[in-house]
Amino acid sequence: WNLDLAGCGLESLTGDEDNGESTEIDSKTTPLAACVSLTDLNLSENLFTRLGALTPLTQLPQLRVLDIQDNEELCEVRNLKKEVLAMLPKIVKFNGDNTGVGSGAKFRGPIVYEGSGSGTVFGNNEDRSSCSCVEGNPCAF
Repeated sequence: WNLDLAGCGLESLTGDEDNGESTEIDSKTTPLAACVSLTDLNLSENLFTRLGALTPLTQLPQLRVLDIQDNEELCEVRNLKKEVLAMLPKIVKFNGDNTGVGSGAKFRGPIVYEGSGSGTVFGNNEDRSSCSCVEGNPCAF
C-alpha cells in the first residue's frame, strides 16, 4: 500500500500539534498505527521540524519506502539519512535513493583507480546525508 501525504502542511504524525515535549507514542492516538500494510509513504513538502516527529513511523512494520524531502527545517538535521535509517532499519528506499538495505549484497563502494580523479567525483567519500535547503541545495541523498 502507498500513501501520498506530500504538501499537506503536516507538522506531526500523532494527530496533535508536535510541541517537541512528548517522546512516547500512544498507538491508540497515532492515526498511522492502523496502516500496518503501508509500504510506501511520501511525506515530502510538509512542515516537520524535528526527527522525533517521524517516530510514529516505527509502528509501520511493512514500511520500506520513505520520502521526506523538502521539509525545510527537518532537512537541516545533521546525518539525516543515517538517523532515519537507524530509526527505521527496514527502509530500502529513502528520498528516492536505494539504501542498500535488504538487497542481499553489501555495497563495498565504487572501484577507484589511482589518478582517476575519483576524489573529485566521489567527494572523498564524505558524508553528505545532511542538506541545506537554505542555501538552495536540494535535499537529495
